[in-house]
Amino acid sequence: MTTYADLVSDIKSWAPSMTEFESAVPGIIRLAEAEHAQDMWILPMLIRSRALAGNDPESGDRFFPLPIDYLGMEELHFIKPDKTRQKIKQVSPSALIPQTTSSGQPEFCIHQEIELSAPLSDDQVLEMLYYRKFEAIGPNVDTNWLLKNQYNVYLYACLFQAFLFLRDLDTSALWGTQYERTVDAIMEKNRRSKWTQSEMSVSMNSVIDETP
Repeated sequence: MTTYADLVSDIKSWAPSMTEFESAVPGIIRLAEAEHAQDMWILPMLIRSRALAGNDPESGDRFFPLPIDYLGMEELHFIKPDKTRQKIKQVSPSALIPQTTSSGQPEFCIHQEIELSAPLSDDQVLEMLYYRKFEAIGPNVDTNWLLKNQYNVYLYACLFQAFLFLRDLDTSALWGTQYERTVDAIMEKNRRSKWTQSEMSVSMNSVIDETP
């Protein structure tokens, strides 16, 4: 298993000058993780989360907070008492028309939170399938899925940032190119997998978080 300590050691091996700036390494890893969150939304980042009515009586259960690890929405559904799902259409905030009761095609938009076109009724559950950030690694979090399964994308992004820090722009550009090629390959594999995997296999890679 590849760990945080392995990554720190390899950064120093590939960029020996970083040994003199060891205190900067955690920040370099944070910058690399920010690159990952921006450049890669892949199937292992999908997670299901649920919310129930009664979240905010004053707003009529039209507004729901985004998860703290939220990156982007894949799907949003109502789950009815008979367990059937009704997909909710995403629209822009300016196009959402608030209603007092649910009728026709339900809609939602996202700004600082999830806003539904109509309140969630007491017998409905709101289920979102969204992309979440990988957990940040560090002294107290030894590894995550990306570090274990795509170590090169971690290392390349860190070396890109490390040589930027050292003001070696030519070497930084070389590692940046390696990083971009690796991300492109991961995203292409993800696109192929996305259209061949069933919803069941996605669910097996997801975590159900039922929030009362």
